[in-house]
Amino acid sequence: MKNFKGLKKITAEVLALAAGIFYVAPIILLFMNTFKTQGEMFESFLALPKSFYVENYIRAWNNMKYPRAFMNTLTVTIGTVVLIVILSSMAAYRIARSRSRKATGLLIYFIISMMLPFQTIMLPLMKIVAGLGLTASLGGYIIVATALMCPFTIYLYRGFYSQIPVEIEEAAIIDGANPFQVFFITVLPLLKPITVTVIIINVMNVWNDFLLALLMLQRRDKMTLQISVMQYTGQYNLEWNLTLATLAIVILPVIILYICLQNSIQSGLTAGAIKG
Repeated sequence: MKNFKGLKKITAEVLALAAGIFYVAPIILLFMNTFKTQGEMFESFLALPKSFYVENYIRAWNNMKYPRAFMNTLTVTIGTVVLIVILSSMAAYRIARSRSRKATGLLIYFIISMMLPFQTIMLPLMKIVAGLGLTASLGGYIIVATALMCPFTIYLYRGFYSQIPVEIEEAAIIDGANPFQVFFITVLPLLKPITVTVIIINVMNVWNDFLLALLMLQRRDKMTLQISVMQYTGQYNLEWNLTLATLAIVILPVIILYICLQNSIQSGLTAGAIKG
């Protein structure tokens, strides 16, 4: 029996290691090939670079106008995530603490909206956005992206609220706090684990968004990194070493952020799933 358990444990570890290699290998290959010349790329995609050819990164940086695209992406990411956190946490708090049927119906409405693919509402949504004059605007993109990403975030927050004792809020009310003070001073600091998770998930969603950005931010001075990648690869589609270097400098900030906060992400998701 002990031998069987030991064999089972070893098998699970081997499978986990294989799965890890399977997911990490493409990223390693991507960064490895960014340091190759075009000739080396044609020789072998799997071979190590003969020398670290950093010219790929320099050309990619200049051709896609990385600083401008990066600032556009950073602006819409920060603006969208801040709005999502504030609006979703408040909406989820109201839904979680209310026992009325309206609150339950509102939660079901948000859940149903999560099931709709963006492509099904894309055309009417863009018509509304154009009518409001929000196209080719970073602010307009922030508003639309916030509306599209709030339902899932509300669902996450709502599950986490069930772990916060109502007595804490009642004590704050007895001390003379108004509803806004109860939420922002008493409740919001307790949401740190799930808030970190929400921030990372939505940062990755906004940072990697392509379709909505393509529809709304077609002006060159408003393009995000993802749209710049499309423009760049369309022009230099035969130079795979430059294309991979472009992809590398686009995804690197998110990878670093995820690695730094991965423990908080896991704890936030686990905590929200206990009673949610």
